[in-house]
Amino acid sequence: MKRAWISRAIALFLVGGLVSPGGAVRANSVHAQERSPLQKSEIVRLLTSGTYSDAEVVTIIQQNCLSFTPSTRDRTDFRALGASQAILDAIDRCVDQGPARPEAAVAAAGIQLRRRDWDATAGGEAVISAYFQSGGSPVAGERLILTGATEIEGGSGVNPIGETGADGQAEFRVSAGTVAREYALFVQAVDRPDLTPSSVSLRVAAGVPAVVDAGDGVLDPSAGPVSLRLVVRDSWGNPVPGAPLVLLAGDEDGDVLFEGAASSDGSVSVRLPAAALIDIPTVTVLSGSTRLAALAVTESRRPASIIILSGGSQVAEAGQMLAAPLVIEVRDAAGEPVPGAVVSLAASEGTVQPLRAAADANGQVSVVVGLGPAGSETVVRVEAGSATRDIRFSALSGGRSVAEIEADLDEADRLLAAGEIAAALALYDGVVQADPLNRRASLGHSRAALVANRPGEAAGWAEAVLRRQPEDAEAWVDLGNARAAVGDEDAAQFAYEQSLLLDPGNEEAVQALAALTGVPVMGSSEPLVAVDVWGGTTVDDGRGFVLPYAEVRVVPASWIELRATYDDMLSLRHPYLVRGRDALQSIYGAAALRWGSDQRFETTFEFGRRDQPKPDDVTGDLYQTSWLLEQAIPLSGSSTLRFGGWLGRWYDRDDMAVYGEVLFELGSGLALRPMVSWADNAGSNVTGDDGEPGTGRDPETEIRGGLGVRYENESSWGLEPVLAYGSVDSEDDAFDGGLFDFTTRAWVRVSSVVGLNGFVRYQSPPGTPSFVTVALGIGFAIQ
Repeated sequence: MKRAWISRAIALFLVGGLVSPGGAVRANSVHAQERSPLQKSEIVRLLTSGTYSDAEVVTIIQQNCLSFTPSTRDRTDFRALGASQAILDAIDRCVDQGPARPEAAVAAAGIQLRRRDWDATAGGEAVISAYFQSGGSPVAGERLILTGATEIEGGSGVNPIGETGADGQAEFRVSAGTVAREYALFVQAVDRPDLTPSSVSLRVAAGVPAVVDAGDGVLDPSAGPVSLRLVVRDSWGNPVPGAPLVLLAGDEDGDVLFEGAASSDGSVSVRLPAAALIDIPTVTVLSGSTRLAALAVTESRRPASIIILSGGSQVAEAGQMLAAPLVIEVRDAAGEPVPGAVVSLAASEGTVQPLRAAADANGQVSVVVGLGPAGSETVVRVEAGSATRDIRFSALSGGRSVAEIEADLDEADRLLAAGEIAAALALYDGVVQADPLNRRASLGHSRAALVANRPGEAAGWAEAVLRRQPEDAEAWVDLGNARAAVGDEDAAQFAYEQSLLLDPGNEEAVQALAALTGVPVMGSSEPLVAVDVWGGTTVDDGRGFVLPYAEVRVVPASWIELRATYDDMLSLRHPYLVRGRDALQSIYGAAALRWGSDQRFETTFEFGRRDQPKPDDVTGDLYQTSWLLEQAIPLSGSSTLRFGGWLGRWYDRDDMAVYGEVLFELGSGLALRPMVSWADNAGSNVTGDDGEPGTGRDPETEIRGGLGVRYENESSWGLEPVLAYGSVDSEDDAFDGGLFDFTTRAWVRVSSVVGLNGFVRYQSPPGTPSFVTVALGIGFAIQ
């Protein structure tokens, strides 16, 4: 024992020279303060030789440190070879101190890492540092890039670039993304591609518990104890290992049914006795103070279908009660009745009683149904759990059902289209006798009378409909046709204009009014080819009078429009991109597809390029490629919802915007246009105060809301002022604050092929001077 102790003391004394690759003691003389860093193979031999105790290995590592930075796999291997926690802690302290080198060595230029393993949480970010040295001294101003960051799922999609400071250190802020996993990254010198990159490991852990997977979220104690497997996840769906979990009976003040923690895969297996779930509507799942879920406690026999037992094929006169009750039965998935099932009922164009009932012992419910007015269809909706069924009843009108009347109207319309006027009139008359207020029969009678050359009779039928429904755009067209047939052009024009006020997209009214007046209605019919050219200036930007906008539109068919646009920041179609006196010159190409009923749905795709002006000392193009996708959806009347997204990609970052607006037609030529947009782009300070190219493009986020008021006078001229306010958040505090924007457009139709346009914008963006843009445009159209 004494001899073994002496040999260990000698080994400790020779810590400067330790084990050689061959296993012998190093023979070179070592200065007392000089460290000889250990290689990986030497650590392995220290752990496997059996010669040294844990304390001695710790001392050797502390005095010599390491010539390498251990990876996660290395640490696992060391632990498997018998490394104690004290040895692993000593290794970690060496890593924090940096790789050791002999003092006499002169390091070549290269990238150094104090540590290779970095940790972050999903949804957060990591700050990774690296050093650049040459000849053992730090180097300032060296550009380093962290590659591989674009592969981080849910991350920023950008490989960050950092520049070393006086201490040779550069930092990279890296988005950890949304997926818990380990990523291999590399630090490289941007301007020295010949240098070997240094590898970095980014370990992304799950975030805080946010939700729990619990199957269908229903606990069924009817068959005995309930076994379930819960999986705790963060906001991005990652399992959360070790998350604490508590199940409470009822609400958050209830008794504790289970308490434990998630396993390594975020799961917890729970078994709840059936007795503990008696008279409990829910089981609340908590993780710490966060409420993850409320699991419903129910019986196994759940409503799956609703069956009509009797009373489902009855008819009655309008406004009368059905002679017999409607009897339905609630059944489960096996087709068995569900006693006590709660049933909810509702009726449109009629009545039903009761509105809520519990099924009897046979799973049945009996209700009384009252029918609605003449010409209507009563729909009774029955709901029981997740099961739903609509039951329809037709009211009689003059002894005839709704289905019989609709069949006669379909045949009358077919006969009218075929020119069989007398037969069509006979069917329309028959419907009117059964249902005197039937709109479709009245308008059909008006059109048939006009074809039979009885315009006075046609006008009378149309006027009868308008007395009941003065906002019926089709009836106004029929009245206009009847007035035009007797030569009363003023009355006909008035009727067509009333129709267009109610429905600006009514093509029949557009064509009829154009034929009557000889002047196409502005904005109501698409030209075959249209060209708009604008000239204008932004006051005090130093650029003078420019061509800020030009556009060519081609409509080869009613369902498609092709568009090519040149834009020098007038941004008639992209107002959310204007923030400051920018000088971005853009070219766009777009295709708009119209589909759906009357082709009122419109989907637009646009592709473009935006060029940034360059200072004199910058060579090469600075441009951005952009894409846009926009959807227009018709609302009630002629109102329209329009929303979309825009994406622009510079060489070093992505800009984006989403927006939406609604055009509310108020009638009499007046419309409101509220709008909102959110943008994350570099829209400010591209141009300096003197109009020369600037060096801005500080990343900024903006949310902007606005309201426009549009007025069109008989479709010959119009005015639309828009007031908007935005809140801007910039990485540069100088550009934080509120943005005010007031824009007005005006237009006038000079002739059927020529129109004039005017545009004024005043904007006061944060951090840059306020400015005014004025432009005039002229448009040409070929119908």
